[in-house]
Amino acid sequence: MSSLLKKIYLLFAMTAILFSVWEWSGSALDEGDEASKWFTNYLGKPSRLVCFNEESETRHVDPNYASGFRVMFSDGYPFLVVSQVGF
Repeated sequence: MSSLLKKIYLLFAMTAILFSVWEWSGSALDEGDEASKWFTNYLGKPSRLVCFNEESETRHVDPNYASGFRVMFSDGYPFLVVSQVGF
């Protein structure tokens, strides 16, 4: 399996998509077709790589746990892998 070398794109060049994880919904930035193809080939399932859209979104931490802090998609770890189940 080849390595995925992720290029750094300017934010205005990325496509914003609607995204939901846990009880949060907002926009995410799609990392493009090259990353999608790599993850799709590696996982054997259609996949997209997205990053948090810091320009338009905020996700505050529950003040009962860490008042004044923000998180991205994750809930305690630097990476979050999610899937969508079809019925």
